[in-house]
This record gives sequence, C-alpha cells and structure tokens, in this order.
Amino acid sequence: MVGRADNTYDSRPVSDPRQLRILEVRYDTIRAEALTTKESSVFIEQVLGRHDRLIQEQLQQQRENGNDCVGRETPATIHIRDSKRPDGAHLAVPPAVWTAFVGPRTR
Repeated sequence: MVGRADNTYDSRPVSDPRQLRILEVRYDTIRAEALTTKESSVFIEQVLGRHDRLIQEQLQQQRENGNDCVGRETPATIHIRDSKRPDGAHLAVPPAVWTAFVGPRTR
C-alpha cells in the first residue's frame, strides 16, 4: 500500500507501513473531530450571517453619523454604491479589481 503525505509545500509518497499507520491514526483523529457536512453548512451560514449583520450595523452607524460609506466588502466581492443614492444601483467587483483601483490608499 502507498499513501501520500501532503503539506503546504510538497506532496510525497509514503510506503513504509509504520508511517502509513501513523498517518492513518492522525487522519482518523482529525476526522473524528471534524464537523459533518450539515454542521459545516450551518456554521458557514452563521458566520456569513454575523458578518452581513455586522456590515449592516456599521453602514447604519455611518449613515447616522453622516458618513455614507461608498463600498463594502464580502468574502468574494466588493460592493460599490453611490453615497448620495444609497438605495440605487451598485457595482459588484472581485477584491483584486477593487485593490487595483484604490491601491495603497486603504487599510
């Protein structure tokens, strides 16, 4: 039997039975502690929901303080809107496009 040991930097075949057993035990330990597919889905939805609520709260606070924000970030997209027409249309662009547009002026 041959297995593979993968890490961030490389992948290598493993054929030594003792090493294979060690990898198997480690994998089983990690898998036993992992969330199920359903649990993972629920967790992701909770995190994204919290993130979205936080963004909405921040936007509301900025509006109340007279500082209309013109953009907001989500994990996969940057949403850009007209601060004078916050309920109007918006653009959704990938983070790399937004970063190229604004350059080092942010963060």
